[in-house]
Amino acid sequence: MAASSGTMYGASLSEAGCRAECDADIRCTAYAFSEELPGAKPERCLLGQGVASLHPRPQWFAYAPRDAAGFLQGGGPISCFRRAGPVVLDGFRSAGAWSSVATLVLSLVLAASTCGSCCHLYNLLMLRQGKPTAAELSVLMCCPCCAHRVHRQLRDPIFDSDSDEEASSDNEDGDR
Repeated sequence: MAASSGTMYGASLSEAGCRAECDADIRCTAYAFSEELPGAKPERCLLGQGVASLHPRPQWFAYAPRDAAGFLQGGGPISCFRRAGPVVLDGFRSAGAWSSVATLVLSLVLAASTCGSCCHLYNLLMLRQGKPTAAELSVLMCCPCCAHRVHRQLRDPIFDSDSDEEASSDNEDGDR
């Protein structure tokens, strides 16, 4: 309790009441209790830290850490207790970590399946000789220096036999 920083709060409470007050205050991490002895001070409760609005006067008195030992002196034996960290918060952090990992993995699976399905559909729709495949176009987009053959295929004009006949018939119609 001597290493506590911030304001400490003292009151005349039973041990159960002292524990209940510490449990009700989110900032309380430790408390000390002095039992009542005949001819001595009454039972005393000292909270290591606390929220000021939860400990109003006249029942509670605020003490600086250096003055807190004097509040407990003159009573019975002193017992110190430290409250454990909140279990719910650890569970929440664990659940949040697992959900973020699951979200990351699922986003990677979704991205891979989207790219795979787009490449597959491109290959099915552009099934012509001389046209680059989806994998070759991906290499061309990601690393143009590695795709020399594909780059050459895209620069060279590609004529289908159907488009040649249509172009020649259009020229004949335009001459008439």
